[in-house]
Amino acid sequence: MKVKIIGHTSDYVVVQKPPGMLSQSDISQDSDNVVDIMSKQFKKPLHLLTRLDRPVAGILILSKKKPFTKYYLRQQTEGEVKKNYLAIIEGKLDVETANWEHYMVHDKKKRKTFVSDKPQDNYNKAQLSVLRVEILDNYTIISVSLNAGRFHQIRAQLSHVGHPIKGDVKYGARRKNKDRSIYLFANQIEFKDIDRQPIIHKAIIPDDDTLWQIAANKI
Repeated sequence: MKVKIIGHTSDYVVVQKPPGMLSQSDISQDSDNVVDIMSKQFKKPLHLLTRLDRPVAGILILSKKKPFTKYYLRQQTEGEVKKNYLAIIEGKLDVETANWEHYMVHDKKKRKTFVSDKPQDNYNKAQLSVLRVEILDNYTIISVSLNAGRFHQIRAQLSHVGHPIKGDVKYGARRKNKDRSIYLFANQIEFKDIDRQPIIHKAIIPDDDTLWQIAANKI
């Protein structure tokens, strides 16, 4: 597995994470993670600004400097960071667009997020916007956007509405993928650089997978 560098400036590095790799070290102390690999390559500690679950591939941003870290996190808090994902979900989504609002809680012991249609104690509001890209025989390709993501938000919300992500057995998919990846791909992020200029970075959709190539041809 290789981490691809999409671009970098004096303030940050943009990379593409392969499925199966950690974004950063966790309790397993696995050194095969994006932060350690990139910090070694750039010969300085880098700070992870965005995060992807281990089975998810796509775009990540790492900060080189503390001032940029604070600047980016402020943008994120103010809702100025826009993230877009592609997903292949089970079943046929019967609407072209959807804006779902749910309430969710992260169970740290189970490492899983639970979703409710109504407010509950300790549950936080979560919003998800979806655009249907293409309907296949047994799946639907969708584009997903959100400003700030909660733990497993996309995975949990899609499962809650009856369309788990292909391969995501943790959230109700019928079967896992052979490589234990799931069909969720972080393909674009938009924010403003230190000079307040809008910046868009895009990841490269995998070309070694038939379903992802169908998605690439439709967007």
